Amino acid sequence: MDSSKNQQLSYRPDIDGLRAISILVVVLFHAGLGFKGGYVGVDVFFVISGYLITAMLLREMQRGHICLVDFWERRIRRIFPALCVMVVVTLAAGLRLMLPDALTELAESSVAQSLMGANMHFWAVSGYFAAAAEERPLLHTWSLAVEEQFYLLLPLVLLIILKTSSPIEGQRRRTGFWLLILSILSFITGIVCTYSSPNFAFYWLPTRAWELLIGSLLAARPQQWQIIPLKWREGAGWLGLTAILVASLTFENDTPFPGFAALLPCLGAVAILLSNETSGMNRVGHLLSVRPAVFIGRISYSLYLWHWPLLAFGTYLTVNTSRQPALSTRLTLLLAAFVLAYLSWRWIETPIRQRRLLKTRRALFSVAAVSTCLILTFSWLLMRQEGWPGRLNSTAKSYLAGVSNLPAYGDFPFEKFHESAGPDFPQFGSPKAKQVEVMVWGDSHAGRILPAVHDLCLKKGAAAQVAFYSSTSPTLGFYRRSRHALNERAQSWAETVIKTIREKRIPHTILVGFWQKATDGEDDRFSKALLQTVRELKQTGTTVWVMLDVPSQTFDVDKALALHAMNPSLFRDPADLASTQDQHRENNRLMYQLAPALIEAGAKIIDPLPAFLTPDGQRSLIKADGKSLYSDFHHLTTVGAQRLVPFLQPIFEP
Repeated sequence: MDSSKNQQLSYRPDIDGLRAISILVVVLFHAGLGFKGGYVGVDVFFVISGYLITAMLLREMQRGHICLVDFWERRIRRIFPALCVMVVVTLAAGLRLMLPDALTELAESSVAQSLMGANMHFWAVSGYFAAAAEERPLLHTWSLAVEEQFYLLLPLVLLIILKTSSPIEGQRRRTGFWLLILSILSFITGIVCTYSSPNFAFYWLPTRAWELLIGSLLAARPQQWQIIPLKWREGAGWLGLTAILVASLTFENDTPFPGFAALLPCLGAVAILLSNETSGMNRVGHLLSVRPAVFIGRISYSLYLWHWPLLAFGTYLTVNTSRQPALSTRLTLLLAAFVLAYLSWRWIETPIRQRRLLKTRRALFSVAAVSTCLILTFSWLLMRQEGWPGRLNSTAKSYLAGVSNLPAYGDFPFEKFHESAGPDFPQFGSPKAKQVEVMVWGDSHAGRILPAVHDLCLKKGAAAQVAFYSSTSPTLGFYRRSRHALNERAQSWAETVIKTIREKRIPHTILVGFWQKATDGEDDRFSKALLQTVRELKQTGTTVWVMLDVPSQTFDVDKALALHAMNPSLFRDPADLASTQDQHRENNRLMYQLAPALIEAGAKIIDPLPAFLTPDGQRSLIKADGKSLYSDFHHLTTVGAQRLVPFLQPIFEP
């Protein structure tokens, strides 16, 4: 083995420093303390992992043998023990603190994590109505699942290369070639899926593998590329650090990711790794090798494990007008995360990695197998019991009753009405009706008024259709970009809806949207698009009704009511935190200002606000007769939807 390769595989404190940068931007991002693009720290971790793991496997290839069992044992010692303890503690905390639906979801994610499929699980449940990401204590395990899947596949690929090529230089060339091909395929897949299926692109290995593989390519590059001139290494180090910090500070939640954007932090990580790999460290390397940075880097894995569940529970239990724990609470949780990370690193990670605990492979595999089976069994029981609702008192159960992703009413299965992009829009109401009287068109709020429309349809012997899609307003020529929306497909969807209304001669059309969020900051474009939509609809002969927003809240109403019912001394009555009428009118100022123009364009306005005000008219109403009117902070429950019946009544009158 050449001397440069020996140096490459020796301990490098700058890599721990790079880990420190990565974990700190992730933690600060998750805690809401700046670094809006701090999620890129995970991508830097991917590059580091690909680099180190591939370097280790290449060393074994040069010896003429890859022992898969040895490799996976090292990975289990590195990953499993601390992860197992964190999952057990998180499940115990969830049992004590969470309501049934959240505890059920936690148990499901625990099962997925135990089976190395957390990324696939969170992709599958990442729909618009899924639990808020910041309240899922095991959400961060998606990245561990990506790495675990990579660790399963990469050694198999290298083993095939080892068995089918010789001599050593031939192996290196073939290794580099196939790693490059796989990287390119993964990168292209990621680019395409980032725009066509962003949730898939975010969570799945095929769209993320290139980030690990560019680290692998760095480790497997030809020997003639090993030595880099000092002046280039110095510049590369500073460029790499700048790239990571720029991405961490400038990227936003709505930045298309991973896609092209992920190149910036990943290539930044490559530049830092490359610039300090040979001939000593440059200035960036020395900066990253200071003792505090190295210490944080060493505990970075445990810090990643522990910081997120603490913050997630803090967010879950927060019932206030900001929907975020107070700054002092977040700082306290971060301090606790550092303490737990140190204890985990000191008493779990290090002793097991150094074989002071679970010294033999048999002991390690036995404990891992038993622990996994126990976690799976306990999680399955929680799932089977649907979060053990027997823990709750009757008042809390009442507030949670009837809250579901899509409302159900009577015998009519609204739960089957998933997002409808057409052209066969679902029909409901009276089964005997021959003519569709009403088209309900809008975003997810349109789906939530269906119980009221259905009730009126039954009374009048009428039928209705619904065209709704999450985060997609009923407008021609305008949409706001969202991971859950139709995005570029919104225009063709709108044209299909209008075509259906025209061809079926539907007498009435109700436009429903979460208007205060629909504009995406482009008030003028949105206003013109909505007015044009009304005019286009009027030309079809339909009567256009525009329903204004119901008051939105700054907390999940059903959860807040249930938590208060369970422990009123700990949780403030959420009715005291409900939005005021003035706040509602300010939040919806644009639509109230636009109302005269909409009327002039031919629309009729429905303002449901009076049905959602307390008797004194000061605050919005969030509960009635022991039931929650909201299933989150702005979607109505079936009980809430029924309060709309008097406002929709004129649509069904001659």
